[in-house]
Amino acid sequence: MQELNSESLSEVNGGALPLLIAVLTTDSFAMGFTAGALVGYATVKNLFE
Repeated sequence: MQELNSESLSEVNGGALPLLIAVLTTDSFAMGFTAGALVGYATVKNLFE
């Protein structure tokens, strides 16, 4: 029973960790992109006002 649990846990970690990393990477990219877009928009808006 313990072997089965350890194996299952290992499989879950093996599958969840890359997914978690992918989500975190995507989130930080999306946040960076959004922040960049907002700064760019504010800059352009100020230039044309």
